[in-house]
Amino acid sequence: GQVGTLNPTEVELMGMPIALHLFCSFLWISKTHLVIKTDSLNYVKWILNPIQRTWRFWKVFSDIDAFHNEIGDVRFIHMQREANGLTNGPAKLGLDRL
Repeated sequence: GQVGTLNPTEVELMGMPIALHLFCSFLWISKTHLVIKTDSLNYVKWILNPIQRTWRFWKVFSDIDAFHNEIGDVRFIHMQREANGLTNGPAKLGLDRL
């Protein structure tokens, strides 16, 4: 059955472990560092400080932690959506190229 409804920001959080997994799968770990930008300041705070995390997404954060430990050099940055307009526009359209 249906487990609930997620807002776009929650969907973004659910996608972070997938992005980290892809980064690991493509063997980019030794070649570059990874920067993940989000417009949710709470998610950045929760990723960096596990004590403040909501229990609702505990499994997602556990997966993020595991990949973060495997990769090592991952930076989670808060960036307001409006300030990231160049990537936000195509993302809304579902485009992977400009």
